[in-house]
Amino acid sequence: MGFRPSIDSYEEWLGNRSIDRREVLAWSAGAELIVRVKNGQGSSLSTSTGTDRLCDARRDEFGNTIEWWTYKPFSSVEGKDDITSVNVLKPPHLPDYRAEEFRREKIVISTANGDLHLLEIPTGANDNVVKTYFVTNGRAFLAANLSDGKIALYPVGTSSSKIEPLSQTHVTGEKRNCRIWGTKFLNDKHFAVGLGPSNQPIHVFEVRPEGLSNDPVRKFGLQSDDTNRQNERLGQQSSSVYPIVPLSAGTHAGGSEGAVFLSGGYDGTIRAHDMRASSAVVATYADPTDDSAIYCLLPQGRERIIAGTARHSLIKVFDLRMTGGRKYCYEDDSSTGPVAGADSLRNSAHHTRGDWNLFINPRDRYSNHSWHSRNSWMRRSAESSIYSLSSPSSFSPYVYAGIENAIVEFNFSSSSDSHPDPMFGHHPIRQTLSRRRKTEVLNLAMYSQDTDGTKEAMKLRVQGGIDENGRDGSRVLQGLDERWRDVSEL
Repeated sequence: MGFRPSIDSYEEWLGNRSIDRREVLAWSAGAELIVRVKNGQGSSLSTSTGTDRLCDARRDEFGNTIEWWTYKPFSSVEGKDDITSVNVLKPPHLPDYRAEEFRREKIVISTANGDLHLLEIPTGANDNVVKTYFVTNGRAFLAANLSDGKIALYPVGTSSSKIEPLSQTHVTGEKRNCRIWGTKFLNDKHFAVGLGPSNQPIHVFEVRPEGLSNDPVRKFGLQSDDTNRQNERLGQQSSSVYPIVPLSAGTHAGGSEGAVFLSGGYDGTIRAHDMRASSAVVATYADPTDDSAIYCLLPQGRERIIAGTARHSLIKVFDLRMTGGRKYCYEDDSSTGPVAGADSLRNSAHHTRGDWNLFINPRDRYSNHSWHSRNSWMRRSAESSIYSLSSPSSFSPYVYAGIENAIVEFNFSSSSDSHPDPMFGHHPIRQTLSRRRKTEVLNLAMYSQDTDGTKEAMKLRVQGGIDENGRDGSRVLQGLDERWRDVSEL
């Protein structure tokens, strides 16, 4: 059995040019933590691999400097001490991170045996990893979840080697087997908990200086008020909620940051919730051809949401906008604005253009003999769940997906783009990728859905090889990268 990776990443600009970017990616591989730092072509950081560096450094095919660090305690045992959660503290919270002598990545990790650590990994001068212990009393947890129904809130900005929790809050549901599945800070004032199975699987707590409130300030069910009234005689819908992610309100939204958030359920449905609306659900997004559980969510700006599912190594991409205009504007900071258009968006969400699904499982995974070995990640990931998703920023072309025993990197860019992202260098991507070994570029399959959201409207497409690009312009599908081919035309 392979490991289940947890991923986190961020991107920062070290100058005024787009090539002066620095990307930090961290993920867990069993009991080991792996950190990759990518510096753009404009970076002036040293690439020396001498005794003053603790990492392996090189340049990739695009001219970016790649540096690697790994961390694994000597006493750790695979399986028993596996890392279950990885959270990188972003630069805005670290005032001294730009100075070379203070350049340390701070990463919070949790393990299967109940440990919670804050690691300070040096990415500059020669130094050792600094470890801070959060006191958990050995309870098993996920992120800040102690046991199945207790949440602890810890301070991070402290120099102590051991950190006690500020507060501990019990979260309970109406069912005996209800447990906590996920948590998320919506903003600096509200903290959301996903649990289940429950009729109200989302509890939102207030964040106070002394810790979390003892009782939730609001609970969210899985149905809108209208649906609840229609199904009163049939009983309420019960399910579990796994991921919760807030949507950015933008710069013109006033104090509504974090008021709108998305949740992914065991029933395969993504729901939009608004703290300002009276209805528990203001919009739903679902795939009529597949109802597998949603394990992770990744917003891309305010227009798109990427979902990782429990089956078939399938990633789902939903367009949060409506055909014909946005009738539900979650940037409206008034108390009545969001509610007015809730019915219109909810009834039309399934008919939105731009929804498509991508199979991470390569179509030609058995064509290469190296994938036939017992330890090959390709064999293990054939029907893996998508356990985690991460992107360094809302405008980054990179998306990272965690599947069983591996991390898959996606570069969302057209192979024929005459103006690619500067992180890809100044040469066309097609020329660069053609120099790679063919096994490094995966040929994938996807299906998109038409505006009526029915199975009959589903269109299956596959990717051609890199060397096929541009050979037959008539086969290129309008609006898609030239590698995509309609199966019906093959």
